[in-house]
Amino acid sequence: MRVGLVGAGGFGSYTADIIAQIRELQLAGVADPNSESARRVAERYDVPSWSSHEELIAECDCDAVAVVTPHNTHRDIAVAAARAGRHVFCEKAMAINAAECHEMIDAAASAGVKLIVGHKRRFRPA
Repeated sequence: MRVGLVGAGGFGSYTADIIAQIRELQLAGVADPNSESARRVAERYDVPSWSSHEELIAECDCDAVAVVTPHNTHRDIAVAAARAGRHVFCEKAMAINAAECHEMIDAAASAGVKLIVGHKRRFRPA
């Protein structure tokens, strides 16, 4: 599965490393409003970068989008990705309130894609 990563800060960079270690996944591109951060992570894996999630969703050849951004941005990114037919892996917290969570769930269900909410400790060996 090809994954587009939205969020290239400290934990986004870590998530890119995890994606690279999972045989069934391939990093397909990276987006971050800080274009330098996006470029730096993307160069490490020889993939394209964008300065917005909208550009990544429109242009990246990915099957899924990993959302590793501030909590208040999760809904907009997840809904946009789902509506574009991409599966969504969203870091916790899912959103900033229950209504936003339901919007994300509804968007994924309507598009027939998976929505998974993660927790960074799941990637830690211990």
